[in-house]
Amino acid sequence: MFNAVTGPSGAGKSAFCKQQPDWEHRLYNLDDWARRQGEVDNPVVRESAWETLLERLVSDMREGISPITLDHVFESRTIDEVVRPAKSFGYLIRL
Repeated sequence: MFNAVTGPSGAGKSAFCKQQPDWEHRLYNLDDWARRQGEVDNPVVRESAWETLLERLVSDMREGISPITLDHVFESRTIDEVVRPAKSFGYLIRL
């Protein structure tokens, strides 16, 4: 199963994800990945963090890890980059 939780900043996405007991296995949050690489609000850092996160996310999908949850403010580009691989690997997708 692939869960994608999206909404505007401050909407409670992360709090919601943390309340789901079976989603802790692989929970991806772009802000967390960006913090590891530097300043969260820096566009260059966020882009680099997104590329790294996406690589790991697709790798986990390829391995069949489930559930995977992405907590992220989506834009058209990012939806494509995560939903297409999830579909190709046969994941049930919940947005």
